[in-house]
Amino acid sequence: MSPFALHRGYSATNAFSHAVQADLDVDERIVISEHYSSSRLRELSLTLRQILQLAQLGTDGSQHRLLADDATIGHLQDKIADLLSHEVVSKHALLALIQQELKFDEDHPFYEVIAARISVIHLLATIGNLSFLEVTRSRDRASPYYYQHLLDHLGVLVDCPPKREFGVELVDELRSLQWWRFFANYHLRLMGDLQARQSSGDFNPNRRVMFEGSRLITQFDDIRAVIRNAWGA
Repeated sequence: MSPFALHRGYSATNAFSHAVQADLDVDERIVISEHYSSSRLRELSLTLRQILQLAQLGTDGSQHRLLADDATIGHLQDKIADLLSHEVVSKHALLALIQQELKFDEDHPFYEVIAARISVIHLLATIGNLSFLEVTRSRDRASPYYYQHLLDHLGVLVDCPPKREFGVELVDELRSLQWWRFFANYHLRLMGDLQARQSSGDFNPNRRVMFEGSRLITQFDDIRAVIRNAWGA
């Protein structure tokens, strides 16, 4: 995944929690005048809050909620906030909680709507601001955004075998550094050059040799210090 986001290194748990909270903060109420299944609205990706607050306009001008009233939504938000406060939370756990609180099963007409939105939130949390996703392992490993290449690069930078993944604290600390974005751009330029070499017939270029040049860039000293401290190098 993107070296800018670095979400993959800690399974996107933290990013997913923030994305869910942001989705529930969007208080834009929508009223439809026809059945949801025949409405053009079902073609849009509404936020969780918008889905929960959906109302239908009756023939007499009255409105009725399709899923939950404000009190139920408020109670559900408290339950979700409690769920997100735990270290491990998944899209399946979130969906199960909503099902439990709203008392509907998989046959409910809004089950697929909510499940799809939760999947979208999880995807956005995982890929950050990227607009694509590598969908197979072989394509993933060939991608310039492959996280293992970034780990290997940082390992060369500090002359230490890289760890298997990034932790939450390390991700946040790296992203706060002044020169991290410059390093990420530098890394992607190297990966672009690597792909160009492979396309021209060099099927086994030495990535380590390419990465060693980063040791000479003094702007990366802060990054080097953070990684050494985190990895005990």
